[in-house]
Amino acid sequence: MALSGRYGFVDALAMFNSCDNIRRVYDHWIRQIDTPLVHIMSLPRKAEPAQVDWFYEELENLKHLLESHFDVRITVEGLGDAIRLHNRARGLLRTLYNMRKADAPPITGAEALAVTVAGTAMPKARYVELLEEVIEDARVSGGDEGHKPRLMVLGGILDDPRFVEVIEGQGAVVVTDSLCFGSRLFWEDVNEESGDPLRALARYYVADRPSCPRVFGLYESRIKYVTDMVRDFRVDGVVIERLAFCDLWGFEQFTISNDLRELNIPHLMLDREYTLSGIGQVRTRMQAFLETIRG
Repeated sequence: MALSGRYGFVDALAMFNSCDNIRRVYDHWIRQIDTPLVHIMSLPRKAEPAQVDWFYEELENLKHLLESHFDVRITVEGLGDAIRLHNRARGLLRTLYNMRKADAPPITGAEALAVTVAGTAMPKARYVELLEEVIEDARVSGGDEGHKPRLMVLGGILDDPRFVEVIEGQGAVVVTDSLCFGSRLFWEDVNEESGDPLRALARYYVADRPSCPRVFGLYESRIKYVTDMVRDFRVDGVVIERLAFCDLWGFEQFTISNDLRELNIPHLMLDREYTLSGIGQVRTRMQAFLETIRG
């Protein structure tokens, strides 16, 4: 998209050393794309106080860089207002997700993923307005009364609702998830009472929000997050999706599978490409998995 000019409107880009793939995107970007400001940030791999301090310094560096480059002042009050606005969006998304606990969820898993992905690519104030409308519509609309197996989708980067549509198209309903573009985006709020909003942001992104396998030492909290979801949303089965070549999720996939097996929670592991492909195989495996659940 960048090479074809579709990001020509971007004035600044901040990237993270989240994984080798993203790190190499940065390398290519600075050599081939003429963006006025490109900055890479160090993201810790642990969630202890030292790493919160580390990321706090990274946010301070970014703040000073933006202020200098754009000749603006980023104030404590402005950051506080932004945190409250984003927390408002997080709270509305949790409300929408909790409505899916119903016997007949008023919104499908594919629709829910489309809603969360939209929130990453539009002005937050407008997003909040639209979220409120979606929730009101969901409250008056009925879901599918026929019983379908209730599924949870677990994994990393999944921003394509069509993949979830394939899963649900086999006669299931996805009622919750643990995804980078799903519940892990909003299940916790940033502390609004902190006198230092940058510190609150550093703590949120490093230590408070639900983690992914990139963060060492928090597997027990991650598996608890999954099993709590299974219980609260009355999940019949878990679909674990892994993006090809993501080694971290490859290890996590294996460990979570063992734990789910011990807990007698039906689960299916699916590897996938970033682009939607191999749909026939996904359909076949989902059909067999759902037959097992119904049995």
